[in-house]
Formats: sequence, C-alpha cells, structure tokens
Amino acid sequence: NDASDSGQLLASLSTCQDLVAGGFCMASCFGPLRSLPRRDPRFLPGGPRAHTAVAGVDSSLSYRLVLSSDWHIEPWYDVSNNSGLNAGGDDRVSRYDESTEGNLWGCRDGPSATTTTACTVTNANDPPQNFVASHLSWWSQQKGEGGEGVVDVLLFVGDAQTHELEEEYVDMEWCQAIHVLTETAAGMVTEYFPDPGQVVFTAGNNDGPHGGVFVYGNPRHWNATQAWASAVVAAGFVTDALGRKYTVDGIDSELTTLEVFNLTGYYLKELPRPSSAVGDAAANATRVFAMVLNTNLGADNDFQLAMAHQDLAWMASLAPNATVSVLVLGHHPSVMGAGIQADMFDGYEDLIAGVFAGHLHFATPTDENRFTQVPAVSQGGTADNAFFIGELDPARPLDLVFSLNDSLVRWHGPAGEEPEVSQWVCCG
Repeated sequence: NDASDSGQLLASLSTCQDLVAGGFCMASCFGPLRSLPRRDPRFLPGGPRAHTAVAGVDSSLSYRLVLSSDWHIEPWYDVSNNSGLNAGGDDRVSRYDESTEGNLWGCRDGPSATTTTACTVTNANDPPQNFVASHLSWWSQQKGEGGEGVVDVLLFVGDAQTHELEEEYVDMEWCQAIHVLTETAAGMVTEYFPDPGQVVFTAGNNDGPHGGVFVYGNPRHWNATQAWASAVVAAGFVTDALGRKYTVDGIDSELTTLEVFNLTGYYLKELPRPSSAVGDAAANATRVFAMVLNTNLGADNDFQLAMAHQDLAWMASLAPNATVSVLVLGHHPSVMGAGIQADMFDGYEDLIAGVFAGHLHFATPTDENRFTQVPAVSQGGTADNAFFIGELDPARPLDLVFSLNDSLVRWHGPAGEEPEVSQWVCCG
C-alpha cells in the first residue's frame, strides 16, 4: 500500500523501498499519478463570487508575473536536428555525440561534429540556453521600471531539463549533469530576477530523474533528486525564511520548510513586498504566497497534502490582520486541472488567486476555477512556443486572469538563426 500515509511514512518507507527494489511493486512508494479529487462542478457554494476590491489593501501595490514552463534546455545542442539520434529516437531532442562535461553549452552542426558553431534554433527541438534566455530578456526589456510599489516575479512551472537526460543517453556523469543543468538554469534566471525571493521554481517530470523526483524506491533516482534539489536550494529559491514549522505523526521534532522540501519537493514561500511597503500599514497587511506542489508524487500523497493543509490553515489564520493571496503551482495538469474545485482547497477558496500547470506544451486561458494551462518555451514537440505575462493586484486578487489575446507572448522567429529578443511578440 501507499507509504505516504503521514502517520506511517518513515516507518514504512524502508519496507516499500525493499519491495520496489525486489520487483514486487508496479508503482512508486508514493503511488500512481491521479488527479486531485474534484468537488461539485458549481465549484463554489452559491456560485461564482463577485470580484471586488479588498478593504484596507493598498491598491498601488502590484506583482508583475512572468508565467513560464517547460524550457527543456539542451546542453549539447546539434543545430542540424538529428531527430533524436542520441536520445533513443525522441525527435524532440537534437543532441550531438560527445555529451561530456567539457562540451557543455557548446552548439555543433551535426551529431559527429567536433567544433562549435552559432546556437541557431531548429524550431523543432529542445532549445539551447540562449533561446530560453531570450524570452526572459524580452520581458526585462519590455517591463519598464515599475516603481516602488511593484514586485516582479517569475513563476516557473517545471521542466528546466531537456527530454531524455537519462544515464544511457549522456556521457557526462548523470547526477552531475542534472545538478549543473539546474544550477545553470537558476543562474540564468537570477540575471533577470536578482532577488531569489522573486523566483518560484517547480519540479517537473523532466527535472532530476524522469518522473521520479522525490519518488522513493530507487536509490539512484534519490541521488539524482538530490542533485536537482541541491541546486534549487543553493540558488536561494527555497529557504527557511518564512519560519514555517510542520508537525508529522511519528516524528518528535517539527520539520522546517527546507526539511519538507528535501523530502518531497513541496514548499511554501512568501513573495517579497515592495520597497514602498516599509512603514506602510496597508501595504504590510498585504501578503502574497506561492505554494509549490511536486506533482510527480501524484494527487493523493498524504504527506505532501498534510503539509499543504497545515500551510493553508496557517495562511487563513493570518486573514484577520492581513489580506492573503496564494498562487499554487504544480507541473501536471492531470493533478492541478480541477483548480479550486480540488478537495485540498475546500474552505480556502478565498485564498487562491490562481492554480497553474505546464507539461502539455500548449496554453489555455484562466478558467472559472482559476486554473491556467501554461504553454512551453521549448520548441521540442511544441506547436506554439509561448509564455504568459500578467499582473496580480493584491486589492483584487481574484481578478487575476491570463488570456490568449492579452497575456500570451509567442515566438515568431525563423529556424536557422540565432534567437533575437524581438522575435517574441505580445499579444493577440
């Protein structure tokens, strides 16, 4: 049975790992991937609420959001599009032969080429780093100064890593490759979002071991998980700054945010408040959080859900003295797609400003359940490379909407050329 029962987690985990290693189980120790249970399709008792301003909130504050997913950065990019020659035939990947540490980030023209070339894009494969950087550069150039009341935030919904980054397909030591790729992606992000508090970084199924980040049962996968997680922590994206403490049945001491993250990939963080909030009572009463679920664990992982429920209850307890908004991220829409209909949000709907997932490589606008399907930046298996931009007004948090006409920034560049910032076009 599922070893994620919060009361039995540590005691049963060793037994579960032994069973998986022995070939007796056909799922991970954290169970199969199932969607979060949905409530009544009316999604809220009494029907949809009116989106009205929240009293006592400084309406001059705003959070400018970049909502991006599925980058799939390829460290050994073959500009010729070799149709997955070094990736088990996965034609989303164009990787040249010598996938070693010494060749990281160098592009080549042809699988057996030995010299580097300009990193031109194919518009068909998981892209080189410069392509992914170009969409962040576009935003940086377009956003303007913003003023003291503005905070810029990157919501990344998972899959920084190229497809088919498995041991059999790369020459570089596998765990080191995962760590370096994640570390490099994080470094690229902080060029545009220098405060790591501005960055919300989610685990996808192509981060760390494929579909296995924090999924127990395979010791090699656990090493790869730690290679990914340690880079995320080192970048400062997950910290104990919020001071949260979690209780777990069977464990005498409380767990911190970092301890929970290093067990599950789950975390809660508070987004930075603007500089204008200092000494301003209304501004200081405005608190915006990001809750990140590791959907590789599925929808019914009791341990992760217990941590999330503790956080939701804690944030609700702040409501008498603060206005609280929560942005919820998880990579798989099969888990997140119910939006605020999911059982885990029952009684907390007023807190949830938006629910976001990636994975499918296409976009759908925000629906009545505040769910938004985030498109892919990667060109591998993607018909329309894009990302969303938007703005969260803490005075009207439930008005946060991402639309295809007004919020979607699309790639319009040709194949065979290096990416240019101007080739990202917003909107419509």
